[in-house]
Amino acid sequence: MKILFRADANTTIGLGHVQRSLSLAIALRKQGVESLFLTNPSNSQPKRISSLGFSVEILPFQESWSSADARAVFEIASQRDCAAVVVDSHQASADYLDEVGRAGIFVAVRDDLALFPFSCQLVINGNADAKGLPYRSSTGDTEFLLGPEYAVLREEFEYITPLRGSSNVSNVLVILGGTDGYDLMPRILSHLDTMSGEFRVTAVLGPFFHNTAAVRSVAADSVRQISLVEAPESVHDLMLNADLAVSAAGQALYELGCTGCPTVAISVATNQEGQLSAFKDAGALLSAGDAGSGEIIAELDKHLRVCLADEGVRTGLASAGQRLVDGKGAQRVARALVTQVDQRSKTKTNSHSN
Repeated sequence: MKILFRADANTTIGLGHVQRSLSLAIALRKQGVESLFLTNPSNSQPKRISSLGFSVEILPFQESWSSADARAVFEIASQRDCAAVVVDSHQASADYLDEVGRAGIFVAVRDDLALFPFSCQLVINGNADAKGLPYRSSTGDTEFLLGPEYAVLREEFEYITPLRGSSNVSNVLVILGGTDGYDLMPRILSHLDTMSGEFRVTAVLGPFFHNTAAVRSVAADSVRQISLVEAPESVHDLMLNADLAVSAAGQALYELGCTGCPTVAISVATNQEGQLSAFKDAGALLSAGDAGSGEIIAELDKHLRVCLADEGVRTGLASAGQRLVDGKGAQRVARALVTQVDQRSKTKTNSHSN
């Protein structure tokens, strides 16, 4: 079986779509499935995709999620004899998905928003708020995999041990995703430098940060020890070695929850608000609110002080996070996808033989 993934990564949307696709492709490889990728020429990740053993095709134009894009997906899937296409983008419209699925190719979509009825065969939303969204099928035969049990994480998160804890905070991790559109990182590091407590800071710089020089300047002038990690291949060990995290409310929430790292989170995009609220309601993090708020540093300070001072709060957040996310979502999605593609193929074969 071959499956084509269609996803982009750039300074506007960050790394999440490509990373989720890679994690699912790795899980599918364990099921004996060959995966290949189609991406926009602006994507900065082809070398990384190739380094993980997957072939990459580049669109011959810049405009993603257009009718021409859909035709290219269909044509490449047909040429490469792919049994299915997996699309991961907030910008893939109903018309786009209809065109990709013409002539009966199996289409799976990684969606976060439930903006329209789906005609595709499978919709995957591993977000914590997914079950509360108004998902519906326009064809009546769409399957939905919803909730954090289907959160597709990197392979190493499958093997997390039960809850770990520490009596004090010695390392604070700051992780904001691939971009820093609100210039949060230098402000957060500056503020952490003023707080009391004997802790060091580890800050992750995403590959699309525009403010690396400002972050380096803050770190160099800091009284506190600040280690900067640029575009790491994996954040798994960084999370396991942290006693507390400040995080954007994107994919990292699921990784931090899985590792049992107590977290204060910030929404840096409108599509993060639902899952931030769901994690908060589950007791799996403290929310500092929206990155665009003029009070964001004050809110962050309030929650950090609570976490730094109270081991019980940290333990409660960590325990709730691990209850919510077990790290095995990629394998669940891979098994479901292979099963459904197989079943559809058998149904089509039987109908043709009759």
